[in-house]
Amino acid sequence: MPERFGSIDPDVAVVPFVPISFRKGDLAVRYFSLITTLGTPQDVTLQELRVECFFPADSETERAAARLFAERGPA
Repeated sequence: MPERFGSIDPDVAVVPFVPISFRKGDLAVRYFSLITTLGTPQDVTLQELRVECFFPADSETERAAARLFAERGPA
């Protein structure tokens, strides 16, 4: 593991989301992920429910997602 992972650099901005990118052939897309936890501490069933959503991080990814949706339609 790189040494830089062992300490915090105060000059580097920390983003409040998880960026993720995918590449397949010529198609490269970038998303950011948001995780929502539902429930209250008293409800064990809801406490364990988490919903993860991916949102396009740029306009190119948004156009690619719309194009793929148009080709394949809803699941």
